[in-house]
Amino acid sequence: LRLYISLPSSGYMAILQLFSFILFSCQCKRHYVYSDTARYRMVFDMESRIPDNSEVTMAELKLYQRAVHHKRFTVERKNHRAVNNARVSIYWVEVLPNGSNRTSLVDSRLIPIHETGWKSFDVTQAVHYWSKTQKKTPMHLEVWIEGERPGSYAAEMAKSVHFTTQEQTDNTLGKPELILYTLNLEEYG
Repeated sequence: LRLYISLPSSGYMAILQLFSFILFSCQCKRHYVYSDTARYRMVFDMESRIPDNSEVTMAELKLYQRAVHHKRFTVERKNHRAVNNARVSIYWVEVLPNGSNRTSLVDSRLIPIHETGWKSFDVTQAVHYWSKTQKKTPMHLEVWIEGERPGSYAAEMAKSVHFTTQEQTDNTLGKPELILYTLNLEEYG
């Protein structure tokens, strides 16, 4: 301010007008990026699954996707750019001693929204993390389902992704399949 005080009054007024123009022209509409993520926590008792003297070479999480078709989405589609995919990410959740959580991304991909069938995710890294840090506790995984791009329509379309059991009469009650491939260290060690 002291620098501008030494200016002639006409120069000072010009600077004030410039600042007031900048302040008033910056009052633009606010745009919010809408991102609504669905999160599902899965807990696996791992201690009984891994044989003694063996090492996990690969781990696969299999989820069965059942397509859901809504007439509402076909009507709204005319007003929006087409959304055909949703981003599905798998996170390993480390439960810390103080009760908080730390997550690590282990797999992520775009999956078609309107398909029915098995989706496989590589969770080998999560099993290795778990075996090094929390072997006496269950392994926690989170599935995050997000829109393929920012915006409310993409987020709404992502909500149509549902993972369930293949047959509704199964006794598994919607539980995902975790397949472990192990190497016997006594035989091949």
